[in-house]
Amino acid sequence: MSTADKIRKMFKKGMTPMEIVRRLKCSAGEVYRLQPKKGAKKAKAKKVVEKMEPVSTTVVNTVQVGGAHYRNLNPQPWDVIAAWNLGYFDGNVVKYIARFRNKGGVEDLEKAKHYLNKLIEGSKT
Repeated sequence: MSTADKIRKMFKKGMTPMEIVRRLKCSAGEVYRLQPKKGAKKAKAKKVVEKMEPVSTTVVNTVQVGGAHYRNLNPQPWDVIAAWNLGYFDGNVVKYIARFRNKGGVEDLEKAKHYLNKLIEGSKT
C-alpha cells in the first residue's frame, strides 16, 4: 500500500494530520495535501491542538545569532519545524509568520507567502 493510500485510510479513521505524520514519519506537507477537502464526508472530530513540550530551556535556544526575534517565542519556530517534521518550504512559512511581529512586519508575511506559493506549486505535481 502506498503512503498516500495509508494517509487517506488514516483520515477515514478520524486521525488528525499530526497523528498521521507521527505514525508514518512522513512530511506534514504530504499529509495536508491529502487531507479531505471541505464539504467532503468528515470523520469524527478529534483534538487537533496538541501541547508541545517547552524546549526553550536548552542551551541552544538561549542563544541567537543576529537578534532576539526568535528567542522570546515559545515554542521557537525551529522546535515546531522539527516536531512537525516540516520540509524546507513549509518550515520557512512557519518561521516567517512566527517572527513578522517582532522583526520584518509585512515583508516577512510576503516572504511567507512566497514560500507558501512555492509549496503549493510543488504540491500540484
